[in-house]
Amino acid sequence: MNRREGAPAQYVNRELGILAFNARVLAQAADETVPLLERLRFITIVSSNLDEFFEIRVAGLKEGLELGLRDEGYDGRTGAEVLEAVSRETHALVAEQYRLLNQVLLPALAAERIVFPRREEWNAAQRQWIRDYFFRELLPVLTPIGLDPAHPFPRVLNKSLNFAVELEGRDAFGRTSRAAIVQAPRALPRLIRLPAPLAGTAEYAFVFLSSILHAHVSRPRSSDEGQTSTSSSVTAPRATSASPMSSPLVWARASARCTTSGVVRPSCTRISPRRREDAAIAMLCSAPC
Repeated sequence: MNRREGAPAQYVNRELGILAFNARVLAQAADETVPLLERLRFITIVSSNLDEFFEIRVAGLKEGLELGLRDEGYDGRTGAEVLEAVSRETHALVAEQYRLLNQVLLPALAAERIVFPRREEWNAAQRQWIRDYFFRELLPVLTPIGLDPAHPFPRVLNKSLNFAVELEGRDAFGRTSRAAIVQAPRALPRLIRLPAPLAGTAEYAFVFLSSILHAHVSRPRSSDEGQTSTSSSVTAPRATSASPMSSPLVWARASARCTTSGVVRPSCTRISPRRREDAAIAMLCSAPC
C-alpha cells in the first residue's frame, strides 16, 4: 500500500515538541493546587530535561549544520530554522522558569519559614560561620587550573559548578597566568544548611554552594578587593585534560558582584581542536548566587 506524506503543517517538529512538553512540566510549577515542594521539584525537572535536550538534540542539530546538511524535515524546516526556533523557545521557557522561582516559589517558601539568603542578606554571624565553613570544608578540595597557551583547555566536567577567575602573581616557575578555572568537586553539596541559631526567624535556612565560593574564592585569608569572577553551571564539551598549577594556590581577586542569567547554552560533543577553547569559554554562563 502506498503511503502518502502529509503537508508540513501536519507535522510537529521533534525538538520543538520536546520544548512544548517541558513547558507543560513547568506549568505544574505554576499550579497553586500542587504542593509547594512538588512545584519546586517541577522547576528542577525542567532544568534536568533541558540539560539532556541540549546535550543530545541540539548537539545533533549543530553537528548537522557543521556537516553542511540542509535538508528539510517533514515539518518543512531546515536545521538552521529549527535551531533558531529552539533558541527562541528555550529563552522564553527559561525566563518563565526563573520568574516562577524568584517571584513565586521562593517567596512562598519564605512564608513557610524556608529561606535561601543571598550574600547581600547575610548578617555578621552568618558571614563568620560561612567563612569558617569555606576554609574548613571547601578550600582544601579546590584547585585552580591555569589557562595559558602552554596547556590545552582543561576538561570541564559535565554539569559541574565552575568559576572562571582572573589571577594575580606568579606560580612556582615564575610564570604568570591571567585566567584559571576553579571547579567545585561533585561530592560537595550544592545547598548548605545554616545551623538553627543562625536561621533567624526561619525554621530552615540554606545557602548555595555557588554563593559561598563566589564570596570567598578571591581570598587566601584576607580582603575582597580586586577584579571579577563569573560562576557557572555548565554542560561542557569534551576537551583534553590539563595539569593543575604546580604552585601553591594562587587565588583570583574577585569582586562581591554576581551576575544572573537565564541563558542556556548548548553543548556539542564533537568540536574541532582549534575551536575547543572558544567553545568552552562561550558555554560558561552565569548562575544565580
